[in-house]
Amino acid sequence: MAAQDGRADASVNAELKTIFLTRTATEHWTQLARLLADRVRAQGLPFSVQVEGESCPVGAENTVSSKQGSEATQLTDSTDDVSTAPSPAPHAEGAAAEGAGETAQGMAWLVSLGSNLSAELFERHRPQRVVVAHAGIPTQLASLNDVPPIFNVHHNCKATGETAIALMLGLQRRLIVADRACRVGDWTPKKTLAKPNSGCTSSAYNSTVVVLGYGAVGQYICKVLRALGSTVLAVRRSARSGGEHAEHANAVHPPADLAHLLPRAKTLIVATPLTAETQGLVGASMLSALPDYASVVNVGRAAVVDEDAIWKEASSGRLGFASDVWWEESGLKAALAEGKPFFGSKHPFHTLDNVVMTPHYAGGVGLDGIEDARADAVIATILEAEAGTRKPCDLQLGY
Repeated sequence: MAAQDGRADASVNAELKTIFLTRTATEHWTQLARLLADRVRAQGLPFSVQVEGESCPVGAENTVSSKQGSEATQLTDSTDDVSTAPSPAPHAEGAAAEGAGETAQGMAWLVSLGSNLSAELFERHRPQRVVVAHAGIPTQLASLNDVPPIFNVHHNCKATGETAIALMLGLQRRLIVADRACRVGDWTPKKTLAKPNSGCTSSAYNSTVVVLGYGAVGQYICKVLRALGSTVLAVRRSARSGGEHAEHANAVHPPADLAHLLPRAKTLIVATPLTAETQGLVGASMLSALPDYASVVNVGRAAVVDEDAIWKEASSGRLGFASDVWWEESGLKAALAEGKPFFGSKHPFHTLDNVVMTPHYAGGVGLDGIEDARADAVIATILEAEAGTRKPCDLQLGY
C-alpha cells in the first residue's frame, strides 16, 4: 500500500531504489518514464521506476497499474514488473541493500522535467538526490534550505550548439530575408545585401566570435566554429585574466576581459545559464562595445540579455539579433490555448529583418533519438553519482 502522504511506495520490493518522476505540463515525462523503465529492465539495474499521477501511457509493451489511494503510478510490463525489476548484477548488490527501507527515509532519486521543484515537493517526497532532466537548474533552488544534491544532464548540448550556429549563419547571411523575397519571385537581395554595411552580412570564416559560457553547450559551439575557420574567444567564470589555453577555443577568458574582447567580435553567442550573476549580464554597456553590424545570438536563457537594451540596438539596425529563448515564455501556454499569436517579448522583434527567431526548440525538440539520449543521460548520471564519480550542481553558481 502506498504511503498516505503521496510518497512513492518502495515496499513492493524493498531492495530496489526508487526513481520517481514528477508530473509536469510537458508531455515528455511520460515518454521518459517508459524509456527509463526500459533501461532499468534491460540493464538489470537495482531500481524501481515510478511516476506521479493517475495514469502514464508507456507504450504497447507496458501496462500501467494505479495503486489505490495514491497518486503514484508504477510502470509494469506484461511479463516483468518494472517495480520488481530483474535481480541486480553482482556488482550492484551493495547498492541495492543500501536502498532497502527507503520508504521511511524517502525515495532514492527524484527526476524532474520542469521547474516545479520546491520545498513542498522535497518535503512531500523526501528524495535523497534529484536529477533535473535538462540543462540548467531552476533558479529558485538557491534560496531554499535543505535541498538534496541536484544533478542535471546535457544530452542535448550538440543540438543546442547546432541551433546556435544555424541562427548565427542565418542572421549573418540574411537567409530569412532572402528566402522570403525568393518566394515571391524577388531576387533583389542578391544585389542589396551585397552592398557594404548592408547589415549583418559576414562570414564565419576568418571572423572573431565571442562565446559567453564554456560549459557543454559552449564547448561544442566553439569546436564547430573552429572548424568553420573562426577565431573563437570563450568566456567562463573560472578563467584567468588575460586568457588561457583551451581545447576547443583559441583562448578562454574571464568575464572581466569582455571589455577588450567585444570590440573585436563579429558575433557574440550567449550560452550561459541564468544565475544571479548572469541576470542581465549582456546589457547596454556590453552591447555598445560590439562593432557596428555585429550579431548577438542567444541559446542560453532570455534574461541573460537585457530586453530593452537589445531591442534598442536591433531596432536601430546597428546590431543583428537571433534568439531561441524569450523573456515572456510564461504566457505561451495561455496564448496557445486561446489560439492567439505569441511573440515572447514586449517589443516587436518579429517586425525586424535583422532578427531571426526560433520557438525555444534548440534543445532538440522533435529530433530523432533526443529522448533516448535524455534517458541514457539520466541513467548515466544516477549511476555515476552513486559511484561517487559525478559531482552535484552548485546551487549558488547555478550549474
